Amino acid sequence: KTAYEIPKRDWSSDVCSSDLIYKINPDGQGVINVYCDQTTDGGGWTVVQRRSRPYEQSFERTWVEYRVGFGDLSKEFWLGNDNLHRIASSDSILRIELHRTNGQKGYAKYGGFRVADETEKYRCDMSSYEGNIGNGFYGKTNPNLNTRGMKFGTPDQDNDNYSGKCFPYGGWWANQCGEVNPNAKGGPFWHPWASNSNLKFSEMKLRHN
Repeated sequence: KTAYEIPKRDWSSDVCSSDLIYKINPDGQGVINVYCDQTTDGGGWTVVQRRSRPYEQSFERTWVEYRVGFGDLSKEFWLGNDNLHRIASSDSILRIELHRTNGQKGYAKYGGFRVADETEKYRCDMSSYEGNIGNGFYGKTNPNLNTRGMKFGTPDQDNDNYSGKCFPYGGWWANQCGEVNPNAKGGPFWHPWASNSNLKFSEMKLRHN
């Protein structure tokens, strides 16, 4: 697909005119190739993760691979934690979409979403939730399952508060592990709503407030 150049800080719905791969430069530090979603919930989204059955792209990756990103923007991919930080260093909206194998679709949307840089292990934060799949990041009865404000972890870099390994395979944010991981081995899971055996598609996307 054609990549279209988008000026620095100008990458919202007024320039994402269709669902295509674009070039953005959100902080003036260099161009990022991204997939733009102009169809969902008013458009203007930068897609940062996608998985789809039969899950041909492996998400069992190292810290460095999660840092720089991997995969195919038109298929399955992780855009990279450095890029997530560049796009969401200030308050943004994160939207997570899941599709069940029975055809049902659901979403979670987080306001005030931010990703810190690598020196803070890409710690994530957010201030609000809405959706119909359950809040996978915070508000749990068991505080050990809350992952708001937690660091990102991978198989080769254990940054959670659990004595063992929360992520022996795919990377995600964790406190003492948690109920969700769209990057898990065997496919995404979001236990408030569905296990990996019941899901066939996940997509994460960012948009500024």
